[in-house]
Amino acid sequence: MSASFSLGHVTPARRALGRIRAMRKDWKYALPAAALALAAFLLSPLIITRGTITKGPYLVHPGKTTMTIMWETDKPGEANLRFDIGEALDQKLTVAAPARIEYSDGWWGDAPRLKAYLYRAALKNLRPGTKYSYQVEREGLKSRLHHFTTFPEKADRFTFIVYGDSRGNPLVHGMLASQFEKHSPTFIINTGDLVDVGGFYEEWGPQYFEPLTGVI
Repeated sequence: MSASFSLGHVTPARRALGRIRAMRKDWKYALPAAALALAAFLLSPLIITRGTITKGPYLVHPGKTTMTIMWETDKPGEANLRFDIGEALDQKLTVAAPARIEYSDGWWGDAPRLKAYLYRAALKNLRPGTKYSYQVEREGLKSRLHHFTTFPEKADRFTFIVYGDSRGNPLVHGMLASQFEKHSPTFIINTGDLVDVGGFYEEWGPQYFEPLTGVI
C-alpha cells in the first residue's frame, strides 16, 4: 500500500514539475518571438503604406521623341520616374496623382472590392533612335532597371510582330510571348481580343500582363 500510495502521488508531482520546467524553457524562446511579432504588428502600417508595384512598369504610345510609361500599385502616393540616355538616371518626372480604380476580385456580387492605382508618365522631347534607361521609385522602393529605344527618324528596314486573340489562355499566351525577344522587334501589335471582358479589371493581370512579363 505504501508503494502504491507513493506512486499515486509522487509521480504526478514529478510530472507537473517537469511540465513547469519545460514551460520555462519554452517561454525563454516564446517571449522574444512574441516581442518580435508585436513589433512587426506595430510597424506594419509603416511597411504596408509604402505599397508595391503590381503591374509594370510597361510602355505605351512609342514615338520618335515620345514614350509613355505606366505602372500600377496597391497603395496611392507620389512616385518618381527616373530616366536618361544610356544607363544614366539623371532626369526625373514626378507623378503625384495616380488614377484610382475599384474592381471586384471575382464574378459574384458579394466579392470584395479592391483598389488599384494607375500611374502614367508621358516623356517628351526625347532623341530619335536612342536607347534610354528608366526606373520607378517611391519612398525608397525601386523597380528594376528597364530600357526602351525611341523610333528612328528614318528606317529602311525593321522587324515587328503582329498577333491577336490572346484572351482566355494565359499559358499559351505566355509561351508565344517568350519567343518574341529572339526576333528583336521594333514594336509589337496585338489586334485583340486582349482579355475575355475588357470591363473586368481583374482579368488584365492573369490574361495580359503576366503572360507578357519581360516583353512590355
